[in-house]
Amino acid sequence: MSSRAVRSIPVLASGGGNLSANRTLSLDNATITSLSRADSAVQPARTITTGDGLSGGGNLSANRTLSVDSSVVRTSRAINTGTGLSGGGNLSANRTLSLDKATITSLSRADSAVQPARTITAGDGLSGGGNLSANRTLSLDKATITSLSRADSAVQPARTITAGDGLSGGGSLSANRTLSVDSSVVRTSRAINTGTGLSGGGNLSANRTLSLDNATIASLSRADSAVQPARTITTGDGLSGGGNLSANRTLSVDSSVVRTSRVINTGTGLSGGGNLSANRTLSLDKATITSLSRANSAVQPDRTITAGDGLSGGGNLSSNRTLSVDSSVARSNQFNRSGGSQGGQDILGQNRFQWGFASITASGKAQRVNFPMSFNSTCACVTANHIGTGPVVVIVGDRDASGFDCRVTRLDGITSGELSINYIAVGY
Repeated sequence: MSSRAVRSIPVLASGGGNLSANRTLSLDNATITSLSRADSAVQPARTITTGDGLSGGGNLSANRTLSVDSSVVRTSRAINTGTGLSGGGNLSANRTLSLDKATITSLSRADSAVQPARTITAGDGLSGGGNLSANRTLSLDKATITSLSRADSAVQPARTITAGDGLSGGGSLSANRTLSVDSSVVRTSRAINTGTGLSGGGNLSANRTLSLDNATIASLSRADSAVQPARTITTGDGLSGGGNLSANRTLSVDSSVVRTSRVINTGTGLSGGGNLSANRTLSLDKATITSLSRANSAVQPDRTITAGDGLSGGGNLSSNRTLSVDSSVARSNQFNRSGGSQGGQDILGQNRFQWGFASITASGKAQRVNFPMSFNSTCACVTANHIGTGPVVVIVGDRDASGFDCRVTRLDGITSGELSINYIAVGY
């Protein structure tokens, strides 16, 4: 038993240890990352085949360099313009050949100048020339047609080789490109080493199968019937000291178990107590029974006094209760005011009602009117009316905690003379 308890699980990745506790073996992050890349890794047998115009292909057992062969036209190849032409240059850009100005002028005069003795000579790559005494048909010769048939499928400099996952070095064919396997690809020289208890490791030049060795398998076959440290002794009701077998366990009667020496004492109103070495029957004494007969009609502590609207302090009768008038009820000492032709009155704390009069010195002009008392925060509304006769319009403008703007306009066209108003304002 002892030798099996310290047997180590081989480290495949992480989570190993001896069998004194449950173990969970997991591949570590580095191994998982390597395996995720290995699924899509290019194997040495993968082949890069060179198409028409390329050379240097082969499988990936060695580095390969792809090169453009001599059948492909380089961007350095030039189109030279002869006499009468313009617009030549190398093939690094599109070229447009045009007749120059002198040639165009000459051609405009040549409409009737072509004589039968004029000769059309078939140049390099052409056949069928001769003088104009007969119709002539110029054709591409066989060698030119063969070259053009290859040109249709030739790889152009703009063609791109893209380096896929695990490769670097791609790009367009305007320059030589060398594709290389990057550092994310596992080489065949990479080895899987087996730890204690495992067999079957080696490098990645071939498939590898990791297996438990014979000694490990023999140990595991004996471990199936062994009592493991995780086996648990559970304590029932009234017991303590249980746990798994990773350490010695001592079971004891816990504090919830009552010993026979425990005594039930009878308090006032009860009889029949004693220790628990025998059954005990507790009974109400005669005086208690008499009191209970009167308690049937008594008001109980759970009887509730509910505070109605405007009151606070209710509750059940488990303690003394004091009912009071709450803050929603206005008291006589909450109405403070200053009187006279203008003044104000506070209502229920922060609310304020004000009144007053003012003289407006000119018709049609706004004038500031100050309240007898400033509001604590803001003026909610103001209304004003004219004192006197004659058609007028009273307009209340901007207002704040200390006053408001007022404009009084006569409708009879008179602009001189004072105009009086009364106002009422409410705020808080």
